Amino acid sequence: MVRQTRASAKSDSDVSDESVIADIPRKGPPPSDASYERKFVIVKENSLTNSHLYLIRHPKNRTPCLYRVNEKYCEEVVTVGDGFRSWFYGDSVVSDGLIRLFSPVHPLFLALPYFFDTKDVFKELEEIVCDPECPSITTLLKNEQFLKNIDKICDSKEVCDTKVFRFNENLTLEWIAGRFRRLRDALLEQGDLHKSILSNSDVLDRYSFGLLSDYMSPDLTVLAKAHLSIQDPVNNENERVDMSMKRKADESFEEIVQKQVKKPKESIVTKKLQQASKGTKSISHFFTKKA
Repeated sequence: MVRQTRASAKSDSDVSDESVIADIPRKGPPPSDASYERKFVIVKENSLTNSHLYLIRHPKNRTPCLYRVNEKYCEEVVTVGDGFRSWFYGDSVVSDGLIRLFSPVHPLFLALPYFFDTKDVFKELEEIVCDPECPSITTLLKNEQFLKNIDKICDSKEVCDTKVFRFNENLTLEWIAGRFRRLRDALLEQGDLHKSILSNSDVLDRYSFGLLSDYMSPDLTVLAKAHLSIQDPVNNENERVDMSMKRKADESFEEIVQKQVKKPKESIVTKKLQQASKGTKSISHFFTKKA
């Protein structure tokens, strides 16, 4: 064992002091502006832990959008704001003035286009819910809500100890009908819409279906609309233009235009100038050639 002298003890203490000093965080501005690249989000309280955002195709237009998907949540990231604003947060300014809303979405809506494309054959979930260009769609296979409700839109059976699935149109339309009724009842119960929508059953049905169809493909929207008997809006008789009234208005306008405009009354000064100028010739008369 090496004997510790005063010199060695002193050097060890100096090293320990230097290490302590090095661990103390320095006060002052951050090393770069990247530390201020912050964003405001509105999300369920205490749910951001271990959250990841993925690019997944939107079920309506098939364009990649941001979603937060894990075992318990499936939410769409909706951006709200004008873009030309900033936030004061504490002693700093957040340049990005947009707000991100984490809006809950049923995971079956995200998977329905993939099941619809392979509706003729039985396949494993890994073969159906897959996308080479957006591979993040496979995160749905770990979502509890997705796995719990998968049987509501497709048939399933076991083949050689392997469970396979196939899209079922009737089951899917019934499931969509249930979501439609649930949404319609919620809108009616909250009463936040205009009374012209809430008081008319057909208008409320169209409004509710319009919200629901934002998460369905065009082909599936046509099938669901027929299944739910959603009626197209008809022209309201009160909104039709009365051509006879329009004709009367046009005629009255023409009469007003055809009326002669009254000449303004001449002042006394103007009359005196006209009388004084009688018999005089204009200055241009003296510069014109005589015939």
